[in-house]
Amino acid sequence: MSDTRSRVEAQARLGVRERHHVLHEAEAAVEHLGGAGPAGGESWKST
Repeated sequence: MSDTRSRVEAQARLGVRERHHVLHEAEAAVEHLGGAGPAGGESWKST
């Protein structure tokens, strides 16, 4: 619960422009990596 609160507080400290920039950077990184990733917060599993 404290992790969620810390994350929300950190996001609240950011301005709208900064949050938009971070989202854009994350989307660009996902596209660069091929758009595939774990869903629902799952971690990668090595086989």
